[in-house]
Amino acid sequence: LSRAAFVLTKLFGNMAGILVMMILIPGLIAYVIISMLGLGEWLPFVPFLAAMACLGVALIFAQTFTLMLGTLFNNRGAVIGLGLAFLFGQQFLVQLAPFLWKVLPVGIFLNESDAPSLTASLILGLTPLPSLQPVWWCIGLSVLFVAIGLWRFEKTEL
Repeated sequence: LSRAAFVLTKLFGNMAGILVMMILIPGLIAYVIISMLGLGEWLPFVPFLAAMACLGVALIFAQTFTLMLGTLFNNRGAVIGLGLAFLFGQQFLVQLAPFLWKVLPVGIFLNESDAPSLTASLILGLTPLPSLQPVWWCIGLSVLFVAIGLWRFEKTEL
């Protein structure tokens, strides 16, 4: 078994579980609750699914970032601490450098102005949509994080 196969198997196995347990199941429950109890009629399903996919991209970003940190540090505390610090610190980073709204996952589920976020706009069917740049940046950075993690794990002596 190659090292890359080991890392990618772990990544995709965890990713499937995370997306099902943190996006798909809660998303479907929220869809039913919002539609039946909140509105009394069904929301359009495809826009709701697109919003859940955007949230999935943000989760994949967090997972690949943590995977990369796990290959860079031998200490679990550093991996968990840096991952959580980044997750919660995004809101402060975008205040210091506003261009990061277009780069970090926080731009997917929060908006820098009073307008609805990307996910809220998708669910509500609002047009025009806010920028999709955070989604594309998160996908690109996730690929970069996986590449760095694979490169670093190849250099690690077992």
